[in-house]
Amino acid sequence: GEDKCYLHKELKERLPIHLAKIKAGKELSDIKNKNVVAFCGIANPERFFDTLHSEGINILKKYTFSDHHKFTHKEIQAIKKESNRLESMVVTTEKDYVRIPKRLRENIKFLSISIDWNDSKQLEKLINQIITQR
Repeated sequence: GEDKCYLHKELKERLPIHLAKIKAGKELSDIKNKNVVAFCGIANPERFFDTLHSEGINILKKYTFSDHHKFTHKEIQAIKKESNRLESMVVTTEKDYVRIPKRLRENIKFLSISIDWNDSKQLEKLINQIITQR
């Protein structure tokens, strides 16, 4: 993502810097330009919400849980109830989706992400150098 602290300028003389952007998965087409209730249990929930927002998804309500949270039936039902009240979709991260009990996954969408490196060939070259030095 964007280097808001300008660390790359400060560190580029001492360390190799490889910039990348988060790329939304193909599921994006199901939720793009839609109203959603979003929830996640990840270390940096605002990054997930920022990704949704940057992709044109209108977040009506956010729920955040601790990283690796074990979702309960009561929590999922409350999120779904709020989504129904707001006439919106429910969306979470792919990581959180797989931790939801299968019987509760109905009507919950997820968004997968991948990393899109600015210069993947240069990164691959660096990784190969490190591996061959071992």
